[in-house]
Amino acid sequence: MTQQARRLRARLAALGAVGATALAAAGVQGAAHAAEAPLPVVITGEDRVDLSLHSDNGDPTEPQVDLRIDVPGEEFEGDGEVPAVHRGEYTIRIDARGLKGVARPDLPCDAEGLVAVCTGYDLYAGTTYNRIGGIRLDLADDSEAGDTGKIVVTGEGEGLDFTPLTVDVRVGGPELLNRELSLPENLKAGETFEPPLGVMNVGGLPSEGAVLRLYGSRGLSFPDDFGNCSSTVVDTGPLLRQHTEVLCTFPDALEAGAAYSLAGPVRVKTADFALHDIFSYSFRPLEPGEATTLHRGEGRRQGSGPDLTLQRAGDADRRGTPSTPSWTCPRPTPTTWSSPAPPRPARPGTRSRRRSGSPTTGRPGSARCAPAGNRSPSRWSRPRGRPSPRRPRSAAP
Repeated sequence: MTQQARRLRARLAALGAVGATALAAAGVQGAAHAAEAPLPVVITGEDRVDLSLHSDNGDPTEPQVDLRIDVPGEEFEGDGEVPAVHRGEYTIRIDARGLKGVARPDLPCDAEGLVAVCTGYDLYAGTTYNRIGGIRLDLADDSEAGDTGKIVVTGEGEGLDFTPLTVDVRVGGPELLNRELSLPENLKAGETFEPPLGVMNVGGLPSEGAVLRLYGSRGLSFPDDFGNCSSTVVDTGPLLRQHTEVLCTFPDALEAGAAYSLAGPVRVKTADFALHDIFSYSFRPLEPGEATTLHRGEGRRQGSGPDLTLQRAGDADRRGTPSTPSWTCPRPTPTTWSSPAPPRPARPGTRSRRRSGSPTTGRPGSARCAPAGNRSPSRWSRPRGRPSPRRPRSAAP
C-alpha cells in the first residue's frame, strides 16, 4: 500500500460513514481519471531533406532521417538498469507513399512497398533509448528538379498520446557550393589578408537569398563593419574555444547555375600571436523571414556600415563548372600551405571538422568548389528487447 493510500484510509476512518462514502467515491473517481490520462510522446527526426541532383547525397549507407521517440522525464545517466517510464507495446507506422516518383526510400522494420510498421515495448525518458530506426533517401529513376513529397510517421499504443512527424522531401532545390579558399603566400602573423570568397548555385531552383558565415579562431578577427552583418565574440573560457563568428544576409535571389562573388573585400586580420589558427566560411540558403531575425540573437552585435553585397561572377552549367576562369572545377586534390610566424611557443593545433569529408585546405593560386553548408577551413602553420535492459537492444542510440 502506498503512503498516499494509507493517508486516505486514516481520514476515512476518522470522518465516519457518510463522509467516508463521499471521500471514497471521489478517490476512486480521481484514481480512474489519473489512470486514463495518456502519456504524451513525440516522434522526432529530421523534418526536411533536400536531395541533390549532382551528388550521392552523403554516405549511401547512412540514413538522412533518424527516427526516435521523445518521452517526458529526465534522461537516465549512469550505470545499471534503465528505468522505464512506460511499459506496454506500441506501434509506429511510416507512410512514404507521398514519395512515389519523387525519391526512393529505404525504410526500417517490416516494410511493404512504401509503408513500414515498427513495434516496440517499453519507453524511457528522453530520446537516447527510444530509437525507431533510420530512413535512407536516394533519387528515383524519374526524379526531377522541383519534385516534392513527404513521409508521415504516426504512432499508437495503449496509454500513449503520440505527436506525429512529417518529413518534407525536395529534389533539386537550391544547392550552394563555396569557392575554395586561397591565401597569399608568405602571410605573416600580424598582417591582414583578403580571401576571395564566392558561391555557386548548382541546384535546380533559385535560392531566395543566402547567409554567409565567417569563422575565425582566437588569433583572427574581422575589422570590417557591414550593415547586413552581425558578429559575436567568445573571448572567455578555454583558449581553443575562443573565436569570432560573423553572419551576413543577402536577400536577393541566387539563380540556378550562377556563380557569385562578393562585390567588396572582406578582411581577415591576424593577431601578432596567431599560429595554428583557423579561418572558414560557408554560404547556405536564406530561410523565409530569417533576414530580420538572424541578427537579433543573444550576444550578437549588428553592423552599422554599408551593406556587403554579392555580384554575379559568370554563368555556370548545371554540373557546377563555371565559365569564369577564376573557378576551378572539378576539384583538384587539396594541399596544405604554410606561412611563416614569429618565433614563439605554439598553442596546441586545432582542427575544423566538416559535416562530411575531410577539412578543405587552401592552395595558393587556385580555387576549388566545396559544398556550402560545410566549412571551408584554411589552416596555416610552420612546416610540421523485452525485459528492462541496461541499454535496450531495440533502441540503441
